[in-house]
Amino acid sequence: MLYITLKEDEQLYIGDNIVLSFYRHQDPLLKRCRMPCDTQQVKLAIDAPQSVKVLRSEIIGRS
Repeated sequence: MLYITLKEDEQLYIGDNIVLSFYRHQDPLLKRCRMPCDTQQVKLAIDAPQSVKVLRSEIIGRS
């Protein structure tokens, strides 16, 4: 298992064609008012070819 610490808006590249992007989740209203974000939640964007399966653990029955 590999643990990586990234800053907001940084990306992680896997191979030649998979990119993971991490964004801090912020309520749109707070963002519009330029209020600081204090949540620990992040959003993960996965850019991969259609031939690569991306499944959440609860979908395949593992945790």
